[in-house]
Amino acid sequence: MSNVGWKSVFTKIRETVLDRIRDVNDLTEREVVTAGGLLERIVTEAQRHVEQTQTSVASISGNASEGNIGDVLESQTKTVSDFLSAVRSHVDKQAQIARRAHESTQKMRRLTESITGIAFQTRVLSLNASIEASRLGAAGAGFDVIASEMKRLSDVVEESNRLVSALASELSNNMEALATHADHVKADTSSFGERIDQDLHRVRGASSFLTQTLHAIVQSGEHAIREIIKSSHEALSHLAFQDPAAQALMIVDRDLLSLDESAEVLLEGGTVDVDSLDVATSHAERYAGHVAVLDRDSDVPNAGDVMLF
Repeated sequence: MSNVGWKSVFTKIRETVLDRIRDVNDLTEREVVTAGGLLERIVTEAQRHVEQTQTSVASISGNASEGNIGDVLESQTKTVSDFLSAVRSHVDKQAQIARRAHESTQKMRRLTESITGIAFQTRVLSLNASIEASRLGAAGAGFDVIASEMKRLSDVVEESNRLVSALASELSNNMEALATHADHVKADTSSFGERIDQDLHRVRGASSFLTQTLHAIVQSGEHAIREIIKSSHEALSHLAFQDPAAQALMIVDRDLLSLDESAEVLLEGGTVDVDSLDVATSHAERYAGHVAVLDRDSDVPNAGDVMLF
């Protein structure tokens, strides 16, 4: 331990006060820089959130002039439903017409069968007339003419009947194929309607997913806002560096008080050990409720800490 005079004491006072002032200046500078960084982070986060929300809404919702997605889906559903109803109606009518035409061809076929019977009877009569003409000789010449004409008529009727029968058969086959085709079209239309319903169901599912996505975006926005608020509070805490600065100044005041006591000792003829002037811990009990824990290594608190005066 070494004894010193007034000069050494006040040199120690000057150095101590300067150290405290430097601590306060460093604290102020540090906290201002920290607060500025936090405020910049707040602005950046807010801007990023706004841009992200705008991009997401624009990409999902599309142009506002296109209308609400639900309205578009409802309009599309009605359009497809009306189209399918019209197609089914036309197909039903086509099938009915084809069936009636098929029935008509069946009637025509039965008619040709009757004409075939008549032609057969005509051929029989022609044969009988020829036999009768042969039996009568010259007197039966008229029967021979009649027999020839009836045979020719029978041949013409038979040929015409064959052509009509072939046409009726072809028409009947075509009408039957048309009716079958109409049934297939009807079945395909119904299948198409079912697929459309399934697609619309998937579209509704996609719409639900869209709603969930938008909800997630909103939640993300809320989280970003909470982060912004948290950073804002932290920035405000650092901006409130007056509290720790005041604490540091109070430490300076306490150091001056201790140094003043040392000066009184010197005035009374006593001695003071310079090394003992580590005054940050000299009178901690006098500052109960003001400075929580003070020692030489950490006698300046950090901004953002809860300080009690």
